[in-house]
Amino acid sequence: GVPSGLFVPSLLGGAAFGRIIGQLLQSFEPVATSPGLYALIGATAMLSGMARITISLAVILMETTGEAEWGIPIFLTVMAAKWTGDLFNKGIYDIHIDLRHVPLLEHRPEKHELGLQASDIMATGVTSIFLRHRVGDLVDTLESCRHGAFPVLEEGTRRFIGILDRCTLLQVLHLGKQHGIFSEKASGEAANAMIPYEEMLRDRHPAPLSFAKIKASLTSEDYAREVDLRPYVNMGCYTVQEHAAVMRCHLLFRTMGLRHLPVLGADHTVRGIITRKDLLLAAEEHDVAAISACKTLGTEGVPVDGSDASSSRKANAPAQQAEATAEVAVWEDG
Repeated sequence: GVPSGLFVPSLLGGAAFGRIIGQLLQSFEPVATSPGLYALIGATAMLSGMARITISLAVILMETTGEAEWGIPIFLTVMAAKWTGDLFNKGIYDIHIDLRHVPLLEHRPEKHELGLQASDIMATGVTSIFLRHRVGDLVDTLESCRHGAFPVLEEGTRRFIGILDRCTLLQVLHLGKQHGIFSEKASGEAANAMIPYEEMLRDRHPAPLSFAKIKASLTSEDYAREVDLRPYVNMGCYTVQEHAAVMRCHLLFRTMGLRHLPVLGADHTVRGIITRKDLLLAAEEHDVAAISACKTLGTEGVPVDGSDASSSRKANAPAQQAEATAEVAVWEDG
């Protein structure tokens, strides 16, 4: 059949170009080597430059040809092709990841993130819940959004307590009636009731449950009851202040495998939340923002409307950049 995909066509195209060059060299000036060697080097250079594959590609080609004597030329070709490709753009697989907007963070953050703060990229208008919440309100909250986690607040002061993921909240609603954790408002009849974690595991936690089935299993009396969410809240989750450097947020997501990062204010209230998609969106909007900024600048380098809405951020930019640079240095040394 006809080769398809990216791997085999790249090998075939590189081998064809390499063999053409080898035959041309033989026609102008006879050489001792055969065109097949140029085909091997061409296939290596094409695939390595396209996909940035290095050691694994060299090993594959050496095992395929069975010629260990060409190991050094293959290694040199692989590294030269990769370094040359890195001067122009990313590998084709990385480009496709960006095009499909897959939330995959790079190993190292972008340089333009040094001057950004958490408040610049966080999502505002966060949907939150309280420690003691009405079951009907929880159902309405889950039905109105598709968020993966919810900040839990202290009623009255609205201070941040912790975070509760969606899967656990669905388990609480599904098993709550069975274990008697639903209580009447302002009563303590279910104060000590709690769903054992073993029961959640038997119910395939953390696999998502069918929200329609959970909603159908609840009665109108259950909707009017309250549930204490304190035993199920993650009170030791990572948080950052709204003036924290985006570089620190990036390192937390990369090193700790976070999915949600609450952003708190000085009064310990939730100002926003950061996910991987927020970090990727900030990186993608960098070029667009730079172009827009150039269009709004006058000939003197001053905004056309004369406003300076980002003066406070510019004042803190040197400190943020120094802090972020120190974080990178510690991270690289460790």
